[in-house]
Amino acid sequence: MEVALSIEMPKVRYLSAEYLAELEKRGPRMPARPGLHVEIQYHIKDVPDGEDIKYYFRIHDGRLTEARLGTLEKSMCSLTMSYKNSVKVTTGELRPLVGLMTGRVRPSGDLARLRSMVPTLETEEFKALSSEVHDMTEY
Repeated sequence: MEVALSIEMPKVRYLSAEYLAELEKRGPRMPARPGLHVEIQYHIKDVPDGEDIKYYFRIHDGRLTEARLGTLEKSMCSLTMSYKNSVKVTTGELRPLVGLMTGRVRPSGDLARLRSMVPTLETEEFKALSSEVHDMTEY
């Protein structure tokens, strides 16, 4: 007689240091894109707890190498959006390109470099690792 064990993974709070660490831990699994280097600053507004959240990603050769709370001294580009729209982008309810085109995601800085990231965000590998983190996230 087999007994199935159900192990509940601990949940991490969306956009917490733990959440970003889970993304960073999976970053090396993103598809390599030699020469694709970008530093993106995020500014999330209208957070339910009241405080805006600032975090950044450093991407080297198409792979996420750093995901941290805080502000980059000199970011290449930045994205500003509401918490609600950030959740929608993260969960796949709102595609990043649609968010940009409709003004729900407001970009600044080197927009060509930002556009160069779009193909990476649409790969199966990226979707799989995003799904892993999404499954352990409490929004």
